[in-house]
Amino acid sequence: MASSVPQTMRAARLVAYNKPYEFQTVPVPSINDNEILIKIAAAGFCSGNPDIRMCEAKQMAGLSHDGGFAEYAVADAEQAAVLPESVSFEQAAPLMCAGSTVWGAIAAAATQAGEPVAVVGIGGLGQLCVQFFKALGHPVVAIDNRPEGRELATSLPEKLRADHVVDINDENAVADIKKWAGLGGVSSVIVCTDRLSANQWALSILRLRGTLVAVGLPSPELDGLLQFDAFQLIFSELTIKGSLVANKELLVEMLALVAKHGVQSYITTVKFDDMPKLPEMYMNPHLKGRLVMKV
Repeated sequence: MASSVPQTMRAARLVAYNKPYEFQTVPVPSINDNEILIKIAAAGFCSGNPDIRMCEAKQMAGLSHDGGFAEYAVADAEQAAVLPESVSFEQAAPLMCAGSTVWGAIAAAATQAGEPVAVVGIGGLGQLCVQFFKALGHPVVAIDNRPEGRELATSLPEKLRADHVVDINDENAVADIKKWAGLGGVSSVIVCTDRLSANQWALSILRLRGTLVAVGLPSPELDGLLQFDAFQLIFSELTIKGSLVANKELLVEMLALVAKHGVQSYITTVKFDDMPKLPEMYMNPHLKGRLVMKV
């Protein structure tokens, strides 16, 4: 380990089931072959982070091995990517989770160039999905039931804003979107919310042989089940796909696109000392965009 690296570091840790994060002073991790030690400048707070406090057997970074809420972290060198100079650490943090998720979904959708697309749920994931689609040259309709989400869709960087914004609860929403898109609806829809009704509804705005990609996981109360109308699915010859995250190759492509087109996440930043507040901040239904911890 280089002499400039300290022997110990501060880390926000979960030390007991159903208890908040607490700070500890721990040894800086050592690295094995093909690993790199990263000095953390910023870390994003993602959708799975609040839940891990309530699960005794969760297997993920931060439990089975240390995560990013610390001053240093270890990464697999083959899975790490170089950050473009024009992308700040704070802006990069959401890209590693939300950005990678929707970029992988866009790749899975495989939409033809210039075809109209829809993004349902304009939060931390949806705001990036809209911008990515716009940067790729697609007309985009952004759909959300929350005023905060619809406002966010219209306040993105000017060239990367949604072309059309719709309230999913509007009784004329489906007809409005089909008229806007033409040919019976959009070619692809990425559903960035875990709401069961939103996933069901999204089929109704697809044109013949359209594609829906789901990235939001329903709550445990629904046993993780998504349900769709079989008649819509079969008679319109629709495709439904699930997508987790982008691979390393896609991640590098995403970072290049972000740097070229100036993609920006709407973020709320907190200091490292305030990290334990993030779970409650995340659960605020009026939250816009993504939460980022600065070290």
